[in-house]
Amino acid sequence: MESLRMRCTVAGISEVIIKRGAAACIVIHEGQEFNIDAIPVPKDRVVDTTAAGDSFSAGYLACRLQGGDVCESARQGHILASRVIQYPGAIIPKAVMPVSEIIQQEKDK
Repeated sequence: MESLRMRCTVAGISEVIIKRGAAACIVIHEGQEFNIDAIPVPKDRVVDTTAAGDSFSAGYLACRLQGGDVCESARQGHILASRVIQYPGAIIPKAVMPVSEIIQQEKDK
């Protein structure tokens, strides 16, 4: 991990996310390292893991673009990925999309 951190520092990369499937992801940000636990999904609820990693990335980036810190963004990535794998073809009902919760939180302010 130290080798990766050094290569990223030399390259000017200050934010790195290492996704590890159902395990915690590793977030390296400005020299600090965080392990963010994945959201456990019972095996009998896993339908299709297609696009789980892409879904994590989408949740992460959406949160970061809205001002979330790296740890909260990783949690949002895990939340979206954990929901996506419970439906076939990486298509989830709008009602279970975390975006719906974020929009509702904004409306409640």
